[in-house]
Amino acid sequence: MSEYHAQGMLNAGFMIKTGDFKYNYYVGHGPQLFNVKEDPGEFRDLSQDPAFRHVRFELHKALCSIVDPEAVDASAKGNQKLEGIRRAY
Repeated sequence: MSEYHAQGMLNAGFMIKTGDFKYNYYVGHGPQLFNVKEDPGEFRDLSQDPAFRHVRFELHKALCSIVDPEAVDASAKGNQKLEGIRRAY
């Protein structure tokens, strides 16, 4: 699992990978799902394909068992705002 909050990101981005599948979750946006073995360049987003609904569900559940994406995003934005205030003084 990884997360990203900086440089051009309006909202937090999270990624979790299990086996051949990589799931990207961006707070406030739709998720992405890729089979990185069959599609290493990540050109075919499987997140809306009904055949992969179960994979998407399981990877989202696994991500949420590690982190609450919305809560972490809110916390990061709060910390970034405080840092901006500190730099102003």
